[in-house]
Amino acid sequence: MGEVFLATDTRLNRSVAIKVLPATTSADDEAQRRMLREARMVATIDHPNVCTIYEIGADNGRPYIVMQYVQGETLSDRIAGARLLLAEIIDIARQIGAALAEAHSRGIVHRDIKPGNIMINSSGLVKVLDFGLAKSFAGELNGPTEMMISTPGLVAGTTPYMSPEQLRADPLDGRSDIFSLGVLLYELAAGRRPFDRPTIAATITAVLTEDPPPFTNPEMRPLEPLIHRALEKKAEARFDSAKALLDALTSVGSKRTRAKRKAPETRKRIESIAVAPFLSESVDKNDDYIEEGLLDRLIAHLSHIRNLQVVRGLVAADATLTGRVNVTPASVRLQLHLSAVESGGTPLELVFERTGREIEVLAIEAAARIKDAIREPSTSGKRRRKQETAVDPAAEKLFLRGRSQWNKRHPDAIRQAISSFNEAVEIEPGYANAWAGLADAYMMLGFLQVVPPRDIIGKARAASLRAIEIDPNLAEPHASLGYLAGLFDWDFETAQRELSEAMRLNPNYAWAPHWYGVLVAVKSLDEAMKLVTRARDLDPLSPIINTAVGIPLHLHRKYAEAVRTYTRVLDGGSPFAPAHFYLGLTYEQMGDYDAALKHLHRACDIAGRGALFIGSLAHCYGVSGQHDLALQVFRELEQRSSERYVSPINVMLTHLGLGETDLALDWLERSLEERAGWLWHTPLEPRFDPLRPHSRFQELVSRYGLAPNAAPFR
Repeated sequence: MGEVFLATDTRLNRSVAIKVLPATTSADDEAQRRMLREARMVATIDHPNVCTIYEIGADNGRPYIVMQYVQGETLSDRIAGARLLLAEIIDIARQIGAALAEAHSRGIVHRDIKPGNIMINSSGLVKVLDFGLAKSFAGELNGPTEMMISTPGLVAGTTPYMSPEQLRADPLDGRSDIFSLGVLLYELAAGRRPFDRPTIAATITAVLTEDPPPFTNPEMRPLEPLIHRALEKKAEARFDSAKALLDALTSVGSKRTRAKRKAPETRKRIESIAVAPFLSESVDKNDDYIEEGLLDRLIAHLSHIRNLQVVRGLVAADATLTGRVNVTPASVRLQLHLSAVESGGTPLELVFERTGREIEVLAIEAAARIKDAIREPSTSGKRRRKQETAVDPAAEKLFLRGRSQWNKRHPDAIRQAISSFNEAVEIEPGYANAWAGLADAYMMLGFLQVVPPRDIIGKARAASLRAIEIDPNLAEPHASLGYLAGLFDWDFETAQRELSEAMRLNPNYAWAPHWYGVLVAVKSLDEAMKLVTRARDLDPLSPIINTAVGIPLHLHRKYAEAVRTYTRVLDGGSPFAPAHFYLGLTYEQMGDYDAALKHLHRACDIAGRGALFIGSLAHCYGVSGQHDLALQVFRELEQRSSERYVSPINVMLTHLGLGETDLALDWLERSLEERAGWLWHTPLEPRFDPLRPHSRFQELVSRYGLAPNAAPFR
């Protein structure tokens, strides 16, 4: 129905395909309507297995469509040269089925599924093309169906793939496409079409009345029941949806994987996967945040595989996953390699390669393939995931950029993260991940003492609740809500409930046990260490998670062990401010003030002399007897407070270090009223020991639920 040209989009510097009506038919009203209908239909479908429409227009009266350029070959060309393996057939059919499921969910039936309308690019990604005959069946089940069997040049290529109801000009729905896909599947498996006859009339008769011949190739027999069901003459006897057919194809693939990997009864089950940082093949290094974000999303989806521990980094595990990512302005290509050796020396290899625009879709599909390879299929225990629908790629990139900035833990980066998350939810108001990211970013502003807690607590809680409303099974907002409750509200019952729920929903989300372990340290050293070491085991590459292993040790006066923990973080050579900061606090309690001041100064230098670090520096100068230097640092705090927010806890620490108890208690009360985020550990904080004998201190901490006997965790 058209001529297709390769062209260059000079604005975005990308190759595109332009479909133009032939000059001989461009004046044909029906041809123009058909082309416009194709553009409108495809424009409603946003799926990696459907060729994307960029633009529609007319040039000198000739309509055209600007489409995504898919470099590869048609399925017709692929099968003309060689027979496909069963695994290849299943993979291709699953991708076609996924495209049809999306189209059918929007009330669109393709009506022309055949090898010539299927493209396969160099990375194995399937694209369904040519929705020129597509028609909405939602609300139009009694509408007319165009017949193509009399259209010159299309009979031989289309008739053998038509469903019985299509040939009879009956009303159509998505089950017609299922029949056509069944014909295509039979052709791929058997090497011939099931209803081909010498004449068009005989072919039509065969489609309407005859059964397909049995398979002769034993390798393809696992597909035979599925294909026969897809080729049922009555639509109601077929799969009731493309999704059901897709599930059946996945089941065949899983059974085949189990059969190939069948080993002795004692074979080792894969219970852990080490995921290495992805290698970048992108030219623009500003896209690094996409690679980092894709890794995060894949780990998040792998985490929903039951009884599987997912660990970042090349560490000891049952299986290793490595990957490469190539980012272009139009798409992201993900290449993965999963390798393992099971007991008995049985190797397991899985190679996955896909290209798409949606990060979440790539991560979901990759996780599904990995699950098929390492687990028995099961319908029990599956979580219903709302967020597995396609998200606008622009919103996804903003979300990933925001997470990348959040991970930097710097005030300016956190503000950029908030801006990115806000833009993401403006584009996609139902994007739960972006709302969860926004909650974390607001919370981090308060944690870093950039703004008063009262300015962010409500915003962070609202963003968390919005994310949970959209997707109750998303772990991140539950963890955020729990940490927020413990950090600022000192509502430890809520903190325990929400952080426990986050760990239940995603046992591999490292931030949940990290935050829970730090908070629970005020109750139990053993429980805290189990949690923080669990977080470290999940993400051994994270410097802050590694640093946090020392915090419960410090609070419980295990100073030598805490020093060893912090020092290991710094041994890697990275200038990490929090490790220097916590090391300085511990050396102070050990009475090694020179070492303490050295590390506190280093933390200030790395972090741009944030008030969070300056207040502790002033305290250390005070307790070490260097009052002049303590007052000098205090004047720096006063100067900063005239320009920006300074938490009262830093003023309190200065007076405490100088031995000014009454002033320290005054500023402690202000800090408690403001819900300063660094007071949750009051029951055990060693620096507060000089205040504990005072009745005013006891009254204050009791009033706010921070007394040692308050039993904040049950």
